[in-house]
This record gives sequence, structure tokens and C-alpha cells, in this order.
Amino acid sequence: MGNNDDDQFDTYAYIWRRLWWIGCIISAVLSIVWNAWTTIHTIIFLLGISIIYVLSIFIKKYNKRKPYPYKEMRNLVIETLKQIGCQAEIDKENESHVIFMYQGENFFISIENETMVTFYNTWWGSIDLNDPNIDNLKEAINLTNLGNLSKVVYSIYQEDNRLAVHTMYRAFLKKEIPALPDLFKAILANFFEAQKEVKGRFNQLNNDERIEERKERVKVKGFGT
Repeated sequence: MGNNDDDQFDTYAYIWRRLWWIGCIISAVLSIVWNAWTTIHTIIFLLGISIIYVLSIFIKKYNKRKPYPYKEMRNLVIETLKQIGCQAEIDKENESHVIFMYQGENFFISIENETMVTFYNTWWGSIDLNDPNIDNLKEAINLTNLGNLSKVVYSIYQEDNRLAVHTMYRAFLKKEIPALPDLFKAILANFFEAQKEVKGRFNQLNNDERIEERKERVKVKGFGT
């Protein structure tokens, strides 16, 4: 580690010497061809070169991009997805996300650390925030989560005036786990089961509500007669 630092210092010193002599040569030439060029101009010029060079070193040092820490886990996820027929790729905006399609729907897997990943299927359903049945959807989600490995969650998007529905599943993952492709298939299959259950419960709650409303109207009409 020390040798690398020494080599880097030697490189900076070499560049600095070259810049300094180039600056001196330029100043000498300017003093010959331009009568207004003075010693003060030379000092300011060389000082400016020094400041720009030092700033460039600091910017390079502190803006240096750190290497992604979980490449081994990410590669394992990508390889496993390929084994189940998915064309996986790394999200350009987030190196921790591996995006892919499965049975016509968009998914991504978030690499949490060396052993944990989270499967996501986002925005597979949504409803207007002013929809009168929105509470039934929330109830359907809660009931579905009682008996499912994957969890259905919702989020509010005020700018779109919609409630969006997502599914997620956090899993422990190691390359030593046998039959990883089968595990991925099972997790993803459960996502579709959870979707189906939410939609079924939501429709049932809406139907029950309509039946109850009709009964209430009949009661009121009968009382009036």
C-alpha cells in the first residue's frame, strides 16, 4: 500500500516539475514578445498553474468512484437468472439493482449485502386515490399478506394521484445453496400467486359491498311501504 502511495507521489512530482518548467518557458517567451509582460505577471501565471494543478489532484482524489462492493453476489444473481431463461442486466442508475423480465412482467433484484437480496415487482397494479374502493384494495392487501411468503405493499404518488401496488421478497442467498434456479422460480411464482390473491380478494370485497348496498336499499324501500 505504501509503495503505491510513493509511486503516486513521484508521478505528481514529475508532472508538477514539467508544468513548472513549461510555465517558466511560456512566461519567458511572453516577456520577449510582449513588452507589457512583467515579473508580477510571471508570478501570477505560475501561481495560477500551481493552484489549478493542486485543485485537480484534490478533485480526482475525492471524486474517485469506489468499486462496487457486492460484485460476487450480483454475478451469482445474474447467472442464476440466465439459467431460468431471463436476460438480466445491471440498472444504469443503481449498480445494486439487477433488472429482468419474467413471464411478461418487469422485475428487479436489489443486492443488499454479501448474503441478502430482495426481489421486487413494482407497479403491477394501481388505483386512483379518489376511487371509492381504495379501502377495499388496502384490505385485500392486508389479508393476502397474512398467508404469503412474499409481501404486497403499496405506496402513494400524489403527483399522479394514484396508489401503486408492489410485491417484494427478501431472501438469504449463497452460491452453496442447492438448486438456486428452482428457488428463484418458486419465489417468482409466489409473486404471481400473491397478485392473483389480491385481485381476487379485492373483487370479492367490492362484490360483497355491492350486495350489502342492495340489501340496504331493499330494507329502506320495504320500510317506506
